[in-house]
Amino acid sequence: MFFDKQPITEGGGVSTFQLPQHFRLEHVQEEFNFATDEDIENNRRFRLIRLREQEIPGFKNQRIPAVENEIPDELFAVCKCVVFLF
Repeated sequence: MFFDKQPITEGGGVSTFQLPQHFRLEHVQEEFNFATDEDIENNRRFRLIRLREQEIPGFKNQRIPAVENEIPDELFAVCKCVVFLF
């Protein structure tokens, strides 16, 4: 974890550092990204979930398979609609 240290000068002129009550995550954000945005956009499971959430006809109440390979590409060829990312 990376903390921003703030120097504090005590009465005797001695400088000490006090750790804040929070830490900043943006320093290590890349380590927590498990996939790129492009990978997520191209994933058939995520595309199917977005279509189902937007209640596109034909995708409402659609069951989402656990494995991406079980989703045929032809399923998306039927839908010529714009998918808005959220």
